[in-house]
Amino acid sequence: MRNRIRYTLALTLIIHCAPAFAQSSNPFANPDRGLLEVQSEKRRQLAMPSVTGLARKSELQQFDSQFPTTRGTPIKKTRPGLDAVKRGQDRGGGNAVNDELFDFAEAGTRFKIETLAIAPKLNEVLFKLKLVSPQLSLKLDRAVRNSRWVFDTHPLSQTGCVNESLSGTSKTVVACQNQIEIRIFKPWFLNPKVSDRNKVGLLVHEAVRRIGYQDPFVTQVTRDIFDVVEDTISPSEFLDSVNSYAGNGVGRFMSRADSCRMIAVMRDSVDDYPKSGHMNLSKAAFSIPDSA
Repeated sequence: MRNRIRYTLALTLIIHCAPAFAQSSNPFANPDRGLLEVQSEKRRQLAMPSVTGLARKSELQQFDSQFPTTRGTPIKKTRPGLDAVKRGQDRGGGNAVNDELFDFAEAGTRFKIETLAIAPKLNEVLFKLKLVSPQLSLKLDRAVRNSRWVFDTHPLSQTGCVNESLSGTSKTVVACQNQIEIRIFKPWFLNPKVSDRNKVGLLVHEAVRRIGYQDPFVTQVTRDIFDVVEDTISPSEFLDSVNSYAGNGVGRFMSRADSCRMIAVMRDSVDDYPKSGHMNLSKAAFSIPDSA
C-alpha cells in the first residue's frame, strides 16, 4: 500500500512537472533567444555553489565544446556605411572648371514647366492624349510636374545620352537626365529658330523616358504620341504600337473607352461605401464628359 502511494505521487509529479522540465532543459525552446544568451544562462547555472568544482569544470568544458565557432567570439556592431566612410571610394574626386569648383559651375538654373511660354501647348498635347489614353496622359503629366528641371548653359555630355537609332544622322545632345534631375541645354531651347513643336517634343521625350521607357523605344513612343495627337494615326493604331513595347519597364495602357468602362464598374462597386474617397472614382477624374 505504501509503495503504491509513493508510485502514485511520483507519477503525478512527473505528469505535472514534465512540460516545465522539458522547456527549461531545452535551451532552444524559445526561438527568440540568441545562442550567446543561451550559453551565458547555462554557464550561470553551472556556476552555482551547489555544483562541485570538478564537476562544474567538466560540465562547462563539455557544454562549451558544442559551440566551437561562437565561444569567445565578441559581437561586432557596425553602422551601415561606416567602412565605406573610412575607406572612401576607389574612384572619383573634386573637379574644377577654370577657377570655379565643378559642384557650383554645373549648378545651372532650376525652372518650373509652368513658367515656360510653351507650357499651354504642352498641356494641349497632354489633354488630346488624355482623350486617347487617360492612363498614359496622367503618367506623363505627373512626370512633367514632379521632375526637377534644370537649364544648363554648358554643352551636355555626349556620353550615355545619345539616342539609339539605326539612322546615321549626326546628333547633338540637348537634354539628359539621371535619377535626380532632367537637364536642358538652354541655348538650344531658347533659340527662336527651334519651333514650339520641337520644344514640346523634347519635354514629352524626357517625360516618356522618366516613366520607364528605354532606348530605342523612347523616340518611337514620342513619335507615336505626336502622330495620334496630330491625327496622323488612329487611336487604335497608337495603342497597338505603344502596347507592343510593354514589358520594357512599362505596362500596357487602356483606351479611353476601356478606362470609362473600368471607372463605371469601380464606381458602381463602391456606391455603398461613399466614405472611401480613394476608390470613389468618376469620369470627372479624367475630365470625360457624361455623354461619353
